[in-house]
Amino acid sequence: MHFGDKAQIISIQQEDAFNVLTNKCNVCHLSENPSKVFTIENMNDYARRINRQVFVWKRMPKGKTITLSDREKQTLKKWINKQIK
Repeated sequence: MHFGDKAQIISIQQEDAFNVLTNKCNVCHLSENPSKVFTIENMNDYARRINRQVFVWKRMPKGKTITLSDREKQTLKKWINKQIK
């Protein structure tokens, strides 16, 4: 797959995780925290922070309107585990 100017090989796990980040995280980050909008290019750099915010501290996603399904949590966890070995 090609994203942006650089040719980049994107794993299925990363692509699936990006879909979760786009649909469940970026919807708020775009307006509430634009400096932390996830892209396919920067998401791997945020893997540790996402892990802490979502799974350790359980701070994200905020509110009651956006939640992660068990499947979405598993998707993120699989991708994160590959990034923070």
